[in-house]
Amino acid sequence: MDAPARNNDDMESLTTRDKLVAAAAREFNEKGYLGTDSNRIARLAGFAPQTFYRHFKDKTEIFLAAYRKWVSEEYAAMDAVAAREDADLAIADIILEHHRDWQVFRKSLRLMADRDERIAQARHESFLWKLKRVKKLPSNAGRSDAALITELLAIERLADAVTDGELAPLGVDAQAARVMVADAVAKVCGMG
Repeated sequence: MDAPARNNDDMESLTTRDKLVAAAAREFNEKGYLGTDSNRIARLAGFAPQTFYRHFKDKTEIFLAAYRKWVSEEYAAMDAVAAREDADLAIADIILEHHRDWQVFRKSLRLMADRDERIAQARHESFLWKLKRVKKLPSNAGRSDAALITELLAIERLADAVTDGELAPLGVDAQAARVMVADAVAKVCGMG
């Protein structure tokens, strides 16, 4: 599935940098990191290639901007449902949908984290930010970082496995996979 499209009103209110990041995110999600270049990103955003370099040093820098936006959008959506009675399932649905919608982008993220130290560092920083967030939850008072890290990694890995179709051949259907992610969410968020 392609990245969610923006309507024309949204695009008109964006800055040049925002338009470049939005175009890059779509392109990375369609073609992957290795399948595009900065000139193509600039043209897709409606700009000449030199405009790209007024805002970003290189393709990696815009990839990191797209990644940070991806993380913030995912967490904003989760925050919006956190108070619901069925928050564990609602958050699991958000995570799975976000991973599904950005499957190629996520694959590029994993691939490039092994190849580029800046991308690896951004993933680590994002993970530490997530850890800091869940440590603040009252239900996690006194829990070790190791326990919380294990649960955060389980959520991420499960979501990628579901999205990449790894669980179906193991006899785990979509509903069971959803429950698995929701159970992991409940553990890390103190709902279970």
